[in-house]
Amino acid sequence: MTTQPERLHHLLDRARRGVIRPAEGEALAELVAEREARLALLENGARERSALLEEARDALEAAGINEAHGGDSWPRLVPAIEELAADRDRLATEVARLATARPATA
Repeated sequence: MTTQPERLHHLLDRARRGVIRPAEGEALAELVAEREARLALLENGARERSALLEEARDALEAAGINEAHGGDSWPRLVPAIEELAADRDRLATEVARLATARPATA
C-alpha cells in the first residue's frame, strides 16, 4: 500500500508526462484539495498563535504586570512565550513544507 505522499508524487509524475487517466486526475484533484485545506488550517493556526502571543505580551506590558511584581514577572513568562514561539515556528516549517509539496498552478 502506498502512502498519500507517494500517491501524490506518482500522480503528479503521470500528469507531468501527460499520461494521467481521468480517474487519476480526479484522485490528484482530491489530494491537492486535501493539502490545500491542511495548509490553510496550519497557516490560520500560525497566525492565531502569533496574534495571541502579541496580544498577551501587549496586555501584560500595558497592565504593568512586570513592574508591579518587582520586574520578575516577564522572565517567569518567557518559557511559556518561547514554547508558543517554538510551536509557531514548527507550524511555519510545516506550512513551508506543504507549500513546496503543492503543485504549481497554471
